[in-house]
Amino acid sequence: MFKERYYEIQERDLKKDIRFVERALFGLEDNLDEANLRAQKAQKELDEAEADLKRARKEMKMAKQRLDSYRGQLKELHDAKDGKSTPKKNQIETLELMDEVEIVQGLGLDYLQKLEIGP
Repeated sequence: MFKERYYEIQERDLKKDIRFVERALFGLEDNLDEANLRAQKAQKELDEAEADLKRARKEMKMAKQRLDSYRGQLKELHDAKDGKSTPKKNQIETLELMDEVEIVQGLGLDYLQKLEIGP
C-alpha cells in the first residue's frame, strides 16, 4: 500500500513536471519564432540600409566628379578671360555675357531704372 502510494505521488509529480516543462517549451518556441521574425526584419532593414548607403556613395562620387568638372571649367574660363589661354566657343559666349554683366554693373542702378519702360 505504501509502495503504491509512493509510486502514485511520484507519477503525479513527474506529470506536473512534464506539463511545466512542456508549457515552458511552448513558450520558448514562441519566443524563438518571434526572435526569428525580428531577426528577419532586422536583416531586411540592414539590406535596405546597405543599398541606400551604396546608392548615396555612388551619388556622392558623381557629385564630386561634377564638382571637379565645374571647377576645371571655371579655371579654363578665368584663364581665357585673363588671356592665359585661347577661349573655346562656349567660353567666348560666356565671356561676352560676363562683359555685358560687368558693363551693366558699372552703369549702376540709376541707369537701369531709366531703361525701364513705364506704362
